[in-house]
Amino acid sequence: MPSIFAYQSSEVDWCESNFQHSELVAEFYNTFSNVTFFIFGPLMMFLMHPYAQKRSRSIYALCVLFMVIGLFSMYFHMTLSFLGQLLDEISILWLLAGGYSIWMPRCYFPTFLGENRWDGGGPSGDSVRAHL
Repeated sequence: MPSIFAYQSSEVDWCESNFQHSELVAEFYNTFSNVTFFIFGPLMMFLMHPYAQKRSRSIYALCVLFMVIGLFSMYFHMTLSFLGQLLDEISILWLLAGGYSIWMPRCYFPTFLGENRWDGGGPSGDSVRAHL
């Protein structure tokens, strides 16, 4: 069994030909299309600044996670390694979980958490609730 770090150790292989344009990059176009994540991540931070000032600064964490998705997806498509596949998929799930935790209404949040949901305003979230 190959190492999880080894090239092509993942069972997933997309429709693009492998190592066609470079000896180091397995899926050339899938790899370099992820550069857009590094462009749109900071752009979203800039455009969401007024929202973050009025609601929650945790939106910045989502923008950073967006760029992390680009990094891990780039690593996965470059190597087709099993570790890259896991990092790519887990980072997407973290972004989804973060988005749900920020924008999901409190009435639908699990009751066992009570008021302990982190919303960017410190332990109690008072600074964010004061703006609402």
